[in-house]
Amino acid sequence: MPTMALTHAWEWNLAGRARVEAAEDFAKRMQRIHEEAQAALSKARDEMKRYADQHRNEGTGVQSRAKGLG
Repeated sequence: MPTMALTHAWEWNLAGRARVEAAEDFAKRMQRIHEEAQAALSKARDEMKRYADQHRNEGTGVQSRAKGLG
């Protein structure tokens, strides 16, 4: 009987270890995906800013119009 208990405990330990390793792999994969998503969002933000800045006219703001009317 003790051998059976040790075998069962050993199998449980391997299964538990496999679950922990799977969880660690999942966490690492999610971290990498998060970092890639952050980089993609940062790149998109910079490109959108560059595009908006190219099409912005400096003298057409509300304040400059108000000065012209006064």
